[in-house]
Amino acid sequence: MKIRIAIWACAGALVVLSMSLCFIAFRGMIQQESALWPIVYVICPISLFRHHAMSMYFVLLVNTATYAVAGLIFEGARGHLAAHAA
Repeated sequence: MKIRIAIWACAGALVVLSMSLCFIAFRGMIQQESALWPIVYVICPISLFRHHAMSMYFVLLVNTATYAVAGLIFEGARGHLAAHAA
């Protein structure tokens, strides 16, 4: 289970890094009212606070921790349901 939670955490870090690259590449094209923002809010919840000054490292750390906690909850529920199904 530890490896699966680490995979969840790595996925959270990968989301931040890929979104950062996209925002750098398309800097002038992405607007505040874009249809992209609801998707960003779902996959990177810390982006809800985008009006506050945050470093990319802080966002990376928080999103990695968020995905690790989500993975812990998901894997715990999955294990619990698998134990009851057997």
